[in-house]
Amino acid sequence: MSLTVGLLAKWLFVMKQNHDYFEYCNAVAENDLAKCHELQSKFDRLETLYADWGEIELVADDPESESFKQWLKPRESLFFNNVEIKSISDPRSYVPTQGHLLLEIPLLDTKSKTIEALREYIDKVYDAAQHDTYDSTNDLGLRLRAKPKYQLLDSTTRRRKVVCAKLFTFGIGLKQGLY
Repeated sequence: MSLTVGLLAKWLFVMKQNHDYFEYCNAVAENDLAKCHELQSKFDRLETLYADWGEIELVADDPESESFKQWLKPRESLFFNNVEIKSISDPRSYVPTQGHLLLEIPLLDTKSKTIEALREYIDKVYDAAQHDTYDSTNDLGLRLRAKPKYQLLDSTTRRRKVVCAKLFTFGIGLKQGLY
């Protein structure tokens, strides 16, 4: 188990201690819009947290458990940076992968012009994919490396001790209803 998965399990444990979060989960399950609105007005990020974390009551705190793995799978991009941009040195050896696109990108006069041209192309690819006219067997040698929404550990700017202290503080805030 990695350090970040262990920290995520601790975050999950702390989230499960928050009474207001569970009230919100129950209100959503029962379609009690008045209760949802009441809690959302009290905690401005509650709706977003629920959209990200979902119903967590039955999810085990153990990262090795099947329920934890099933809960995490659709949420990995919220916590982990599993996608990377990389250069393909020999396109002949490249093996196409579903959901990827191999491109040759011309470097234009300026960085902004190059980015704009790439953005326009990617927009066309996504538009075609929405209309089922795009075949993604010609995959991406440049993989996007977007930052995850919740960064559990950033080794360049934070140390383990700082992250653990913040996690502890976050847990206290949850118990006191601050989040």
